[in-house]
Amino acid sequence: MNRVNVDIEYLDEGEGDIVLDYMSKTGNSQATYSFTNSGEWRNARIELADAKFAIGNNLPVSLDDLIVTSTTGQPLKIKSIRVYDAR
Repeated sequence: MNRVNVDIEYLDEGEGDIVLDYMSKTGNSQATYSFTNSGEWRNARIELADAKFAIGNNLPVSLDDLIVTSTTGQPLKIKSIRVYDAR
């Protein structure tokens, strides 16, 4: 996989970023998406242009290939995450 999209449905509360740590062709990489503190459920689409995910167990992404955290200091509330080929 090279270019992938990551769609995240999350509760937009606090100030800071959603942080995606992932494996790229050059090693560990990071992408961010900023919160707006609206208090509403929102959808974020983050394109990873250089993703290198392992395919295993009939799953599209190995669990340790993508780590999602936030910098708000609050627990990150997520309804869904979808990872798919962006081509």
